[in-house]
Amino acid sequence: MAKSKQEGPALFDLLGATQEEVNAQLRPRGVEPPARPAPSAAQTKHKPDRAIVPSRNERSASRPQPTPPPVARKRRLLEFDDECVRFSFTSTSAAITVFLVVVGILVVYEAGRQSGKETYYQWGWRAGRASFQADAESEIEAARSQPPSPHLVEDLLAATGAPASGESDTSADKAAPQWVEGHTYIVAQEFSPRNHDDALAAQKYLRSQGIDTALMTQDNGWFQLVTTQGYNRSDPVQRDLLAKLLTREHRAGADYFASGGGYKLEGYYKTLRNQSW
Repeated sequence: MAKSKQEGPALFDLLGATQEEVNAQLRPRGVEPPARPAPSAAQTKHKPDRAIVPSRNERSASRPQPTPPPVARKRRLLEFDDECVRFSFTSTSAAITVFLVVVGILVVYEAGRQSGKETYYQWGWRAGRASFQADAESEIEAARSQPPSPHLVEDLLAATGAPASGESDTSADKAAPQWVEGHTYIVAQEFSPRNHDDALAAQKYLRSQGIDTALMTQDNGWFQLVTTQGYNRSDPVQRDLLAKLLTREHRAGADYFASGGGYKLEGYYKTLRNQSW
């Protein structure tokens, strides 16, 4: 009797299975498959490996990922890197910096110009003052060093019967000095009533040093040896001349004391008030 077509597995049922599965299904029942010989080393060596096709997930994982762009770091104007100082300028900050530098240069220039101008004015003022002082002092000293001009006071001397210059060595001593109210003079030394001769000796010595003095009698009988030349201390030039005269008088007094005069003649300032000493 013919076998039914439906017996045994259909061919399409065998599709998709492996070769071993197909052989097992076609092999009669009760027959064991023959043992497969172990592959030799040469077969194993030359046997091509089955290509393993990666799955979609594996292909996605093995695909190189794009490197993300670096995050832009905020730039600062001034940065310190160990021992280095880095400046980072944008167009705006560079323009502002250039503007500030230009303004700073102009400010420094103007300040220096003003300072130089003030210094120049001060120097000019001091130089002018020193020149004027030198001229005034030289004129005063020159006038004092010249001999008296008797022809200027001949009529006055004739009317008073006073001797002309040269007739008496004491005529200059007897002439009263012209005191100026408000001017400052130098009191060279004070003497007691019993030391009148000492006062005359000191007066003579100061005259030899070019310092003219007058011996003024006080109400109490004491004497004051006062310089006949006075100065207005409110005027800078005359104040300096007075200070120089005091220095000369002190130096002369030191020499007088060292020579045995007995007095140091350490003078001091005194301003004439109400024509009274």
